[in-house]
Amino acid sequence: MQISELRARKEQLEKELADLEAVEQALRAADEYESAAAERIKEEWGKDPLKPDDVKNKSQREILIILARRNRNWLAVQRAIRLMTEVGVFPEASNASAQIYTVLRTSKDFESVAPGLYRLVASSEEKSPSPPQDGKSGLVDEVAAILNDHPSWNRAAVVAELERRAWDFRGKKPIFSVAIAFANLARRGKLPRTS
Repeated sequence: MQISELRARKEQLEKELADLEAVEQALRAADEYESAAAERIKEEWGKDPLKPDDVKNKSQREILIILARRNRNWLAVQRAIRLMTEVGVFPEASNASAQIYTVLRTSKDFESVAPGLYRLVASSEEKSPSPPQDGKSGLVDEVAAILNDHPSWNRAAVVAELERRAWDFRGKKPIFSVAIAFANLARRGKLPRTS
């Protein structure tokens, strides 16, 4: 290589380095802005109080979704725990944090944005099927429909399918609800027989 080629290459590398430093500085500024925005959200979050009627017969996941929707789809964990403790969801706040973080980590409804701050994702905005208004359980009919398509499925497989369809169990334990639906279908003689 000639000296002129080396000098041209050096100038090109120096320009690329300057561009990279500008990008790095912009990323640092964006991180600082994002961190400040997360802190502002945490400070403003939870101004709307939670009432006991809001949490009656609801799972912790459903309560967290309610809280997030009231706060523009943001969830500040420590304030959520405080609000949930105030209305009696947790008798004590001692292990509430572990329970809430477990719900958040296992739920597809939330994504972590910053430490202690989660965002409700779009899929949880969809209205999940719920029992008809006439008071009869729609779950039995839904389980019957699933078993018509898949007669060999057991209770756990039916629960997995209902959860995939975002069935609202109204705060009850899914496996128990499905077991009762199986019993109702058996009593009616509508439980498919497997060979």
